[in-house]
Amino acid sequence: MEVIVADEHTAAYDTAGGGQEGVHCSQYPDDFCFFCSFEFNTDAPKTEKDLYGSLTDMVDHMAAMKREPAAIAAHVHEAYNLNVRHVIPGEPDWARASILRHILHNGQFEQVFDTSVANMLNAIIMRQNEALVDSSGAIVEENRKAFCETVSTLIKWKASQTRGGSRK
Repeated sequence: MEVIVADEHTAAYDTAGGGQEGVHCSQYPDDFCFFCSFEFNTDAPKTEKDLYGSLTDMVDHMAAMKREPAAIAAHVHEAYNLNVRHVIPGEPDWARASILRHILHNGQFEQVFDTSVANMLNAIIMRQNEALVDSSGAIVEENRKAFCETVSTLIKWKASQTRGGSRK
């Protein structure tokens, strides 16, 4: 039996936040995140005063359209700079990288992550397709097997998105 030694391993996710570089906002305490710093204004839902709600609605709408995460981050960045930043004390910069990190990994917008996974699988399939046949026109069996496995994974992923527990 192998004994795991703490000095040789680290956590996949730092639950205390800020301890190691990772993919979540809490692991970047020096980067401003509007979504983490502010909350929905329950006194002004669905009005021009609800700046948080306007930006989250934008993300939800674009995610429902299965827009690429980078495109969503670019639109949110522009909307934040045009409509929100000037009313935040100190007018902090909300970097696209911070926006993308939040919408992909925070859990608030799970559909953005789901779209990203589907995009990754599609990209792998397209690249694998380019290596299925050798210069003589014969199928490269190893590449065909990998291609079929990736297609199968994509089919399973899509099916998991439409079952009862789907994240829509």
